[in-house]
Amino acid sequence: MVLNEEDRDLTTYPNGPAIISSQDVHCVYKDTDLQLYNGHSQQNLTDSGYPMRIQYEQTAYLYDNELYKDMVILRYKLINMSTDTLRDCWIGMISDNDLKISGPDSGQVNDVAKRYAVDESLNLCITWSDINKGEAGKGFGYLGNSLLESPAVDQNGNIRKDKSFFAPEEQLGLKTTKLFNISEDATILQNLYYQLSSGKHSINIENEDLRLLQSTGPFNMNPNDTAVCAYMINFANTVSGDEATGSLTDIQNLITNVINGRDLYYNKRLISGIEEGNKIPGEFNITNIYPNPADSKVNIEFNVSNDGKVNVELLDVLGNRLNGVNKDCDSGLNQITINTNELPSGNYIIKINNSGTSLTRLLSVLK
Repeated sequence: MVLNEEDRDLTTYPNGPAIISSQDVHCVYKDTDLQLYNGHSQQNLTDSGYPMRIQYEQTAYLYDNELYKDMVILRYKLINMSTDTLRDCWIGMISDNDLKISGPDSGQVNDVAKRYAVDESLNLCITWSDINKGEAGKGFGYLGNSLLESPAVDQNGNIRKDKSFFAPEEQLGLKTTKLFNISEDATILQNLYYQLSSGKHSINIENEDLRLLQSTGPFNMNPNDTAVCAYMINFANTVSGDEATGSLTDIQNLITNVINGRDLYYNKRLISGIEEGNKIPGEFNITNIYPNPADSKVNIEFNVSNDGKVNVELLDVLGNRLNGVNKDCDSGLNQITINTNELPSGNYIIKINNSGTSLTRLLSVLK
């Protein structure tokens, strides 16, 4: 964060600001400290297996350009900070969509929602409002909630690390959709794991103060594993210009909005591409290290600006050289594989040297 606005210029920082959307909003919750469980007996929590030692990182992406201005992307990273393997994990989001006019009137009790079944790959549920609580003529349209990204797992249910990015068909996808009334909140929360993992899909709900649960799973989280999950919220006017009805023709503005968001996320890869460090083509940078944590080997992908020799070293945390590879590389993207089969579990350092410049990244080995 550069506090002095006068220093925020392209001369000082030629690559521009480290921001992906028009406004990135970050939030981190660390489930690692029992002192933060207010009003609960710490002994009872310990006996029940808390804290789970999962770190939750949420980033909201909001855009101001015309194509993406009516959507919000909520992206979550769940990091297993414990030494335990967590099995059969599920992650979900509960949305409270209240479509009503301003004021005390209970206009949220007449909302309507349905799962979009025409194209189930959109993982989409659509909400709109009836007009008998003062909504008529107010320009109410549609709100869409969709699962955008879910973890990819191997045949054993472990989170995959063999690729840096997984297409939708490789992911777990949307497994559970539950539409319910606010009066069911207590029951849902008391049996939350069952609700997340039910694998059932609600069809629709009408004239309710409704909630929407969308979840995915199951997946196993080994120590240091990160599970990524993203949701998208979209807004759109009716096609007809009249009151929302939920008809297939009337929701097409929303469907277009959702497809544009998915194109941004998967084809343009604006978020994941920047996150992976794919900066300016031709710059010397490390673009990916996988799998991380590694077991028997680790693949290092990197860009170099000119043809020449590159030295890749594997160091312990004290800087002692344990392994290394020298390779003649062409300018552009290159890959080197280092054997880690003989290394015990722990943290190590990958160091790459090219034309007098060195880059380092942290590597975990887990047996």
